[in-house]
Amino acid sequence: MGGRPKGLSKEALAKARTAKMLYDQKDKTAEEIAHILGISRATVYRYLERTQQGY
Repeated sequence: MGGRPKGLSKEALAKARTAKMLYDQKDKTAEEIAHILGISRATVYRYLERTQQGY
């Protein structure tokens, strides 16, 4: 079937892993992480949720 592929692209997966690493260090806020990675704060939280699920 058509449509967008499920999951994250390689680039998005790398950003998700980086976001998780930075967030786990507990010295940066989600807003700071978003600025560093060039993504929105909502995307940071989305990535954190996905990394918790094992993506």
